[in-house]
Amino acid sequence: MGTQGKADDRSTSVLFETWTLMHSVGELLDEALEDAPLQADEFGFYSAVFDHQPVTPNVIAELAGLPATTVSSYLNRLVARGHISKTRNPADGRSFLVELTPEGRSALHETWLRFEPAQNAVIENLAQPLEHVIDTLKRLTESVQAATRSSAPSKP
Repeated sequence: MGTQGKADDRSTSVLFETWTLMHSVGELLDEALEDAPLQADEFGFYSAVFDHQPVTPNVIAELAGLPATTVSSYLNRLVARGHISKTRNPADGRSFLVELTPEGRSALHETWLRFEPAQNAVIENLAQPLEHVIDTLKRLTESVQAATRSSAPSKP
């Protein structure tokens, strides 16, 4: 770990490269979405709802890899903003379904207009086909989630 030299000479690991990617994506999106209605993390959350609506909070948690408590906090904030509506789940009266309201869809669309050029710039610089990169990222996400589940302490 303590080797000196150029950045390209460093030893690497899957988690270090993922950490680096996470921060690089954050910087790119922070810049691209600077004046957008939604921040980067909100944009991802709204996108998950939009792509699967009407959707239960549990499905959102699975899609986003977020704890249920975090999803609940997001939803409470977004309902208060008027960007999410909740309705009782007809398939299970104990849960509810969420959807973006027209105001939520508008905020998502306005943010997308700023997001899309950043995404296109990344795609233009890929050295491999987009489908291959997406497939690899999905498999990496699944591996990290499986490792997280297997290392979680069991509850009595």
